[in-house]
Amino acid sequence: MSIKVGIGMYLCTLGMTIARFGLDLTGVTEEATGDEDGPISVYCVLDGPFTQGDIEDCGWGGPDDYEAYLLVKIEHMGVVSDVEWYFETVEEAFVWVRHFKTSIDPIIIESGDTNV
Repeated sequence: MSIKVGIGMYLCTLGMTIARFGLDLTGVTEEATGDEDGPISVYCVLDGPFTQGDIEDCGWGGPDDYEAYLLVKIEHMGVVSDVEWYFETVEEAFVWVRHFKTSIDPIIIESGDTNV
């Protein structure tokens, strides 16, 4: 892992921690805002894209009609986690990769949004 990626991951994590701390201080919660199924924030691509052909030996864990997935860091409902995000085409996955190569802005997915 390059030092730039390592520093970027550290800054991303630090920023999330500070943001959560700020929300704790203000008392803002999902209950207070009424947004129980809030947006998903995608903060970075950790690895990928991987295609069905790349992992034939392990077995494809995603939908059969999807071609690729990325390992991404997301936040949903205040919980930060690493997840596999599946895409119908490899090109759709590369759109996210290109986004994070040029920007630190998260990709925000509103609940019910099918046009990601």
